Amino acid sequence: MSSCPRTNGPGSSRVGPRHLPEGVELAVSGGEAFARVESKVAFAELLEELSLPQPAWCHVAKVTDLPDWAYPFYLKAACSTAGRGLRAGRSPVP
Repeated sequence: MSSCPRTNGPGSSRVGPRHLPEGVELAVSGGEAFARVESKVAFAELLEELSLPQPAWCHVAKVTDLPDWAYPFYLKAACSTAGRGLRAGRSPVP
């Protein structure tokens, strides 16, 4: 299972009771549950395990691993948010 570095998740200074209105309770899953949905690769693998639909995908470590898919397609970093780590594949690599 892929794991993402913790910069803004459970255990960070932005999470905790001091940021909630008084009387509001917070239910939090364990770290393994967060790891499975935080990593795009681990989440795609989870969807496959559950037989849930998802767009075609594959894990690519280097340019030579790219599948022969129609253009355009999108490359995403395994761990990123807010559009960071997203690249469009528009033509073959020279």
